[in-house]
Amino acid sequence: MPIDKHFLTMVGIGDIVVYKMLPKDLPVDPDKEWRGKILRIHLDEPRIMDCLYVESLEKDETGMTEIVYLHQIIRKEIADD
Repeated sequence: MPIDKHFLTMVGIGDIVVYKMLPKDLPVDPDKEWRGKILRIHLDEPRIMDCLYVESLEKDETGMTEIVYLHQIIRKEIADD
């Protein structure tokens, strides 16, 4: 399922998303799926592309933050209750 603007209306601060790195970031493994906790959601804001600001949940990357664009997102992770 392609991720679109509607997806951003269905996620919230604190949710976890799975995404891939951009090719310009030269990932060692371009197919690796990364996990991040949403800190901020930018949707329909002037002069800002629709995106998420996430904190990495990956080992050795914890606490690092980055911008994740819609085309990078694979899915929302379902929390285990």
